[in-house]
Amino acid sequence: MHYTKRIYKNFPLHFAGYEQEPNFVLYFINFNQENIKEITLEFFGKKQTYPINSSESKITLVLDEDVNYIPKLFSVTTDKVYYLKDYPDYDTVTSPKAIYSLGPEKELYRRELKKKFNYNNVKCVYEENAKYWHCVCGHTNFSIDDKCEVCGKEKSKLAEVHPSYASQAATRHQENQILSLFLALYISLYLIDIFVQMFTGDFLFTNYDKNTLFAVTNRFIVPVLIIAVIALKMVFNNKHIKVATDILKILFFLLVLYLNILPIISFIGTAYNLTFLWSVDILIAILVIRSLVTVGQKVYNFSLLGTIIVFFFTSIFLYGVYKDLKITIHPEGVSLTVQEEGNQKKYEIPETLNNMKVFSVIFSYNKEYEMEELVISNNASIVAFTSTATFKNLKAVEVKENNKVYYANNNVLYKDEKIILVPLAITEVTLNSDVVNAKAFYNHYNLKTVTILENVKVIEKSAFANATNLENINFAPNSSLKTIEEYAFKNTGIKKIEIPISVENIEIGILDGCNKLESYKTPFIGKKRESHDQFYSSSDIFVYHFGSVIHSQSEKIPQSLKHIEVYDIDRIHNTTFYNIKSVETIVLPDELLYMGKSSFYGCESLLEFTIPNGVPDIKEECFKYCSSLKTIVIPASVINIEKNAFQNCNELTTVIYLGDKTNLTIDPIGNQKLIDLLN
Repeated sequence: MHYTKRIYKNFPLHFAGYEQEPNFVLYFINFNQENIKEITLEFFGKKQTYPINSSESKITLVLDEDVNYIPKLFSVTTDKVYYLKDYPDYDTVTSPKAIYSLGPEKELYRRELKKKFNYNNVKCVYEENAKYWHCVCGHTNFSIDDKCEVCGKEKSKLAEVHPSYASQAATRHQENQILSLFLALYISLYLIDIFVQMFTGDFLFTNYDKNTLFAVTNRFIVPVLIIAVIALKMVFNNKHIKVATDILKILFFLLVLYLNILPIISFIGTAYNLTFLWSVDILIAILVIRSLVTVGQKVYNFSLLGTIIVFFFTSIFLYGVYKDLKITIHPEGVSLTVQEEGNQKKYEIPETLNNMKVFSVIFSYNKEYEMEELVISNNASIVAFTSTATFKNLKAVEVKENNKVYYANNNVLYKDEKIILVPLAITEVTLNSDVVNAKAFYNHYNLKTVTILENVKVIEKSAFANATNLENINFAPNSSLKTIEEYAFKNTGIKKIEIPISVENIEIGILDGCNKLESYKTPFIGKKRESHDQFYSSSDIFVYHFGSVIHSQSEKIPQSLKHIEVYDIDRIHNTTFYNIKSVETIVLPDELLYMGKSSFYGCESLLEFTIPNGVPDIKEECFKYCSSLKTIVIPASVINIEKNAFQNCNELTTVIYLGDKTNLTIDPIGNQKLIDLLN
């Protein structure tokens, strides 16, 4: 049906509308229910009168079939004739007002109609005029109708529900404004926190255990859930669905409570979240206080505010407790760097910190700790330090019985049969594990005597380095020691050492810096025993044991060294004892078969020497510049003495040759004094 919009004032009949089905049907409203006798219509200037004779409120007129256009109302006849042209004033029928025009009130209006009359399909607002009224379904009815022509809703009932809920709507609107402000600031804080962590690292403690479900829940799932809850609450606030908003309020409270409980349960494990949490707590507190003034809801808001305040200051307190700890979080637990153990004589590694297992403890390389006793916890699987000197007062080490990694024996800490820590108070130690591990006694300046028993096979790199007061190294007679690694006894105070015959490898510099060494007995010179005469592939230069592969760097050999004995080799190569100026006696094994050139060159303190029986030649410059050499014993095996073998041996006074001189060939160049003494 097509409706007309004009209702002419004081005119007895209103042309309401028309439709074609297939004839034109015209509808008229007789507001005053007068007796309408005739209606005159105008068709393009032609007038046609239709008898009516009806006083009904609704009059219907069906036109002839040949009429296919809309006529105009010309006049109406009651007791007299009314011409429409004489009534220019009219009221316009307005369109129904959509329910969305109510704004925040629309849902309250819908809810009230549903609650009272179970009315659904509410699209518009009920409005009433003198001549017509708008139903909530959107249909315009005339005042003569008590029910909507389309949906049947009763006019009287609709009139009972007034679409004005300003107070409730205003409250919801203000709450949504606060929520939208919170949401914007919250998302900003969340994004800022993520970017700050990306570029500056975790707050307070470095955490490498943030990819677990627990951590992902704390960092992403819960913050995003809060965003979702606030957004949904705003939606349901607009719809004024109280049950849903109440559930979401409780859920928001629980999520905020969860975030605030985290530092209490695991402050260390969730410290990366603290700055975000504190920012959110302050934001919520400010907005809750504002809500108390504008929105109300005192019980809920005071509960939320109180919870935030309690947990906020609790986390601040915990921050004060833990902030000075140097901690790193790993999937295995906590790695703790010990800063200060206080004035306590006994320091016990904690089993846990804030409910997290302490699996690693690091003692700083640049600190000296005052503790006298160290207790290793059951959970500690890593105890790290750079030097024994870190514990300058340490006297005792204890390991809890359930620790599966470390154990202590006579106050020495072991791991996998290797020495980890020897307290500085210990001055004597006996070792019998397979390996004396690298730096086991590094910087142990109180150690004086070490006994190495038969089971020890390897002394690793720098095992006793910088043990400056170490004087005595004793090896078991049946020692099974195979290897001494580089710088094993560097910078110690050893005066005398005898390397066992079982040793097969000696790395460079084992006695580097041993400036008190007086006597050295070793089964071979250099890295290992050698059975060839090739000088350039040989490492048997004496200075090798003192830290150099260059034979001329004799300054590495301490001036205190007076006696050398080598007892399990059959040859020495060129320059083996080159320029060792302080040594007075050198003893070589009787089994020696070969001595290379310049073997004792420059041994200016050497007083006497017996050449082993088996050496056939005394090579060129072998004893050159042995300026203090007084006595030389030459076995019968020697049949040839090369040039300059005894050049500048100015103190030589006794030469004993044990063979037949007629079999001895001597090059006179540089050896004249030797020849003279033999004759």
